[in-house]
Formats: sequence, structure tokens, C-alpha cells
Amino acid sequence: MPPDSQSLEIETLRPYIQATFSTSSGPGGQNVNKVNTRVTLHFDFESCPTVEDAVKSRIRRRYATRLSADGRLR
Repeated sequence: MPPDSQSLEIETLRPYIQATFSTSSGPGGQNVNKVNTRVTLHFDFESCPTVEDAVKSRIRRRYATRLSADGRLR
């Protein structure tokens, strides 16, 4: 696939993404409260130079309820 302005390589974003693992809620059988089966990704889009200012503004506006206290997108 030829590179264009709409595609990003994951390696470019990797330094700005953090993964945390925890127990998930809801039904799940015997392992529901013992195994870390939920993954939460936090994307520090504000610090990422690849994300344009207009896109950052749209993220802030559209996903306000998904922003953590430190401004990362969950």
C-alpha cells in the first residue's frame, strides 16, 4: 500500500501508547475476578508530533468523555 497522508505506521505511534491490564467486569465464569483479561490503551495524542493540530482538536471535542485526567485518550 503506498504511503499517504491518511495512513500511520504503528511504530510511529508506539512511544505514545501505553497498555494496562486489569480484571474485567461482567460475566466470565470462574476466571472473571482472577485473570487480567481487560486491556486499556492510553494514547498521548497531545505529545505525538504525527497528529495534526486540527485532529487533536477534534479528538478533544469528540472524545471528551474518553480522556483521562492527564489528557490521554483511553
